[in-house]
Amino acid sequence: MPVRFTYFPTSLPARRAEDVASFFLNPEIARNLLRAAEDASFGAVVVDDPAGALTNLDLSATAAAMTTALTVITTHWSGVMGPVAAAKQLASLSHKSDGRLALRISAVEEGGCAAASHVQEQKRAQEYLTLLRRLWLSDRAFDFEGPYYSIRGARFSHMYRFGRDIVIRMSGQTGAALDAAGRHADVFELEPASLSDLRALMLRVTAAASLCGRANKIKFALPITVLGTGVLNYCDYHPACCITLEDPERAAVSLIPFIEGGVSEFMIRGLEDVESIRWFGQRIVPLIRNSAARLVDDTKPAAASTWFLPPGATDSANLR
Repeated sequence: MPVRFTYFPTSLPARRAEDVASFFLNPEIARNLLRAAEDASFGAVVVDDPAGALTNLDLSATAAAMTTALTVITTHWSGVMGPVAAAKQLASLSHKSDGRLALRISAVEEGGCAAASHVQEQKRAQEYLTLLRRLWLSDRAFDFEGPYYSIRGARFSHMYRFGRDIVIRMSGQTGAALDAAGRHADVFELEPASLSDLRALMLRVTAAASLCGRANKIKFALPITVLGTGVLNYCDYHPACCITLEDPERAAVSLIPFIEGGVSEFMIRGLEDVESIRWFGQRIVPLIRNSAARLVDDTKPAAASTWFLPPGATDSANLR
């Protein structure tokens, strides 16, 4: 499986929070950077605006309209919208973007006050995702009564069908978060850490997924911060998850152990202008992909997923 690269636009801590939004709200800046990312072999872009989930939907539509190939990963939270309204809007956005939509889900919106415990919020997220999937896949109206949502006569719409292929991305480290991811995630976003800690977390994710017959259904993405001219002193992550533009060969080599461990996607932060995006695409992307292609068969993602199965676990029928 080839290594994928996702563009994660972000601002440095010293800048104003609204600078993140300006990337999408300034059409000229957004268009130039997104086109540069497409040309540089990035496969996706993350939309994660400080204004929240509803704004993310609007900005995702803008990003999709400005691009032709990038998958638009919209950050979303359960509890912000009802599942019926969310299913319709997400399916509509998927349709308008020719299927280039992924859903980056979190249980609680950042900065918000959780009314329930973390475990309860994770359970609500699971119920929310279950209903989204059911609305996207059902061919008839249905009723649903659960601890968090109540639906009466949810009507089938052909528009919902466009949500069936939306990729679900999740993250977290608690048992409740991993249980939710094991049941619903297509991509699990790791947190920057040492290689040994990442391997331990991937093992836990795969163990949770194996209980639902999904051990080989989850791919792993790792955030990487690129340090370049003017930001050499900035890195809020573990050093193992930072690379520098000044040494592309070393950067490529430093990421190979993560690929061997099962990571198939890198979420790249720190590229804040067209020149750095192009440079990354021309110098670093080919080196990483060529190095990954030379790995022996037992380091390919499929083999890695099997390696992460806990002792005695089997990958039974998909119970999603």
